Amino acid sequence: MKLKIVVFLLLLAFAAPFSFPDAAFAAPGLSIGGTVLFQYVCNTGLLLYIKSATPPYAVMPLMWLWGELPFSKYIPPHPGQQILGVAAPTVVPCVLGYVPIGVGFPILFHGSSI
Repeated sequence: MKLKIVVFLLLLAFAAPFSFPDAAFAAPGLSIGGTVLFQYVCNTGLLLYIKSATPPYAVMPLMWLWGELPFSKYIPPHPGQQILGVAAPTVVPCVLGYVPIGVGFPILFHGSSI
C-alpha cells in the first residue's frame, strides 16, 4: 500500500509540469519601454537608464548583462535609442572595479529601433 502511494506521488510530481501551461510557472516580468538616456560600462554589463514613454515619465535602471542571451544576439542599446521589452523583477548590481555604482533590472528580451 505504501509503495502504491509513493509511486502515485512520484508520477504526480513528474506529470504535473506537463499538465499545466508554462505561463503558470513563469515569473512575472516588468514591462519596459522608452528612450535610453545614459549608459555606463560595468564589470557585470551595461547599466542603462531608460526614460519611460508614457506618464508618469519615470527613469528606470536596466542591466544589459555580459554573457546573457540578449547580449550575445543583439547590439547593445545606445543613448537616444528607443527600446521596448521585458525585464526580470529583481535587481543586479553594477560594479566598476570594486565599487558598486548602481543597480538595474536585467533585460530578459527587448526589441529596438536601430
